[in-house]
Amino acid sequence: MKCFSSQNKTLMEPARTIPVAGEYDVIVCGGGPAGAAAAIAAGRNGAKTLVLESQGCLGGIMTTGMMPKIINGIGKSGFIRELLERLQSIDAEIVHDVCDPESVKYLLERLCDENHVSIRYHTRICQVILDQNSGKSQIQAVITESKSGREAWIGKLFIDCTGDGDIGKFSGCSIEMGHPENGRLQPLSLCAMVGGVSYDRIAGFVHQGDGEEDERLKLFDLFEKLGKPSSYSLPSLFLLEKNGRYIYMSNHQYGVSPYDARALTQATLDARKEIYEQIQALNHSSEKVWKSLRLYATGSHIGIREGGRIKGLYTVTVNDIREGKHHPDAICSISAGVDIHAMQPNEDSKAAFSDGGIKIAMYDIPLRALIAEECSNLLMAGRCISGDFYAHASYRVLGGAIPMGEGAGKFAAWLIRNNLVPNAETALNFVENNKIQERKQEVFYV
Repeated sequence: MKCFSSQNKTLMEPARTIPVAGEYDVIVCGGGPAGAAAAIAAGRNGAKTLVLESQGCLGGIMTTGMMPKIINGIGKSGFIRELLERLQSIDAEIVHDVCDPESVKYLLERLCDENHVSIRYHTRICQVILDQNSGKSQIQAVITESKSGREAWIGKLFIDCTGDGDIGKFSGCSIEMGHPENGRLQPLSLCAMVGGVSYDRIAGFVHQGDGEEDERLKLFDLFEKLGKPSSYSLPSLFLLEKNGRYIYMSNHQYGVSPYDARALTQATLDARKEIYEQIQALNHSSEKVWKSLRLYATGSHIGIREGGRIKGLYTVTVNDIREGKHHPDAICSISAGVDIHAMQPNEDSKAAFSDGGIKIAMYDIPLRALIAEECSNLLMAGRCISGDFYAHASYRVLGGAIPMGEGAGKFAAWLIRNNLVPNAETALNFVENNKIQERKQEVFYV
C-alpha cells in the first residue's frame, strides 16, 4: 500500500493500537504556573491526578522560560502565598516578586509528591480522543508522544493549562487569537539569567519599577552605543540576588504564531543570538563594570505572551476590566493593568508596551470563564481561559495564572468527589461552598 502522495505532499499514517498508559480522575495538560497549581490543588483535594509536561520540570515560564517574576501576586492568599512561604522556608532567593527558578522547580515537585500527584515529563500531547455521542463533545483520552512511543491517558476531567489552548484546539472548541481588528499577536521574548556583577555596581541599570527614571532606557542607550541595538526598547535587568544574579529580558520576536514550530524555532534562534551578542558587547565595552558580567543560562523555551483563548461559558471582556466587574462565582481578582507589547518593530520604537488606553478597576475572574462551552469535561486555567484580547493582556500574568490554576484544580476535585459535571450551576455551588469552608478556616481564597 502506497502511503505517500507526492502531489499534495501528504502521508497516510497506518492505523495502530495505542496502549493506555494510565487512568485518572483529573489530567492536567501542561505543568506551567497554572498547571502546577491546578495539579497540586486537585491532588490535595483527593482527586487521582496526573500532570503531563513536555519539558523536564514544572513551572513553565517561571523555570524553563527563565522569567520567575510573579506580577500581581504579592499580598494574595491561596497557593501564591504558600509558594512564597515555602520558598522562604528552603532559603530560596526571593527579591520582591522575583524567585529563583531552580528553587521553584524543586518545590513544585515536592508539593506534587506531598499531594500524590503523578508527573510525566518529556511527554507532549498531540491529540485527543472524543466521544461525540452525547451531543456535546467529551474527551475520553489525550494521546501523547514521547520516548515511550504513542500512549493514551484516560481521564474523567481535563484541565487545559498549555497556555496556547492546545487541548481546546484538538477538541474542536472555538478559539480566538490576536488583536480583534488585525489579528496581530503580542511578541515573544526569550529571557535569560546573567550574573557576575554585584548589584551595588550596576544598580542604576537594574529595573526597580517604582521610580520616576526608567533604568531600562539606560540599558537601551548603552546597546545602541555598542552597536547591538535591542529589539525590545526597554531591555530589563531584574534583581534576583544582590551578590550579582539577575533575570534579563531584551528582545521582541514579532508576528510569531504559537502554533508554528518553524517560526518558533527561528524566533528562538534570533533571540538567543541577540542575548549572547549583547552580553559579549558589554564584556568588551570600555565600561569596566561590565567585564565580569556572564550569561549563565537562556530559557529552554521562548516566552509566549499570547496564544489561543478557548470559548467558555463566560468571556471576560474589556468592559469587565474597565468597570471592575464582580461575579458570584469569582475564583480570583486581578488588578494588573493592560500590558500590550508592541506588535510590530516600528511600534516598539515609539513605545515598548502600552495599556491600549484602557484603565482597569480590580475585577473578578469567574469560574465560568474556566469552563469550556463546547466540551463537557474540559476546564482551562492560565492564558487560555475565555477572555477577549484586552482582558487577556491584563490577566495573563503569573498573579492571575496561578490562582486560576488553583481554582480549576479545586473545582475539578470537588466535581469528581460529588459526581458532578462542570456548568454554571455547579460553578456557583462550588464557589459558595468553598467560601463557607474557608471562612471557617480564616483563610480567604481571593
